[in-house]
Amino acid sequence: QNPKYILDTLALPLKNKFMRTRGGATLMDGSRKPITLRIESGRTCELVIDADTFCIGRQPTCDVQLDKNDTAVSRIHLCVFNLPGSILVVDGWSRSGTQIENGGEWAFKSHSEGSLFLVPHGQPASLRIGNSRILINPCP
Repeated sequence: QNPKYILDTLALPLKNKFMRTRGGATLMDGSRKPITLRIESGRTCELVIDADTFCIGRQPTCDVQLDKNDTAVSRIHLCVFNLPGSILVVDGWSRSGTQIENGGEWAFKSHSEGSLFLVPHGQPASLRIGNSRILINPCP
């Protein structure tokens, strides 16, 4: 599994799908913004990522590497696409799925359900992957 290959083969079709226009209106307006991630996994670290796409997993070649000893985290667990207006999180192949927190409730999505999460820029979201919690756009 090569994160760059996955990003290259997914990024363009997804970007084209979400950037398509209907009746002259763009589905995703606005400019792409850097994404702030707070990763809580035994210790806490905060990253600002200014990229169109990146992968999260336990493989060393992932842009964001989680605990390599956490077997609930796949080598390439999910990919994040930084679109104008929103952040698209795709978990299409992980073994154990991803949980997302919405309004204080945790919902589980397995890869077989086609886990796609859309997070507007500036809105906080929380993902749970194995023993790690990833906050997207965390509140200060």
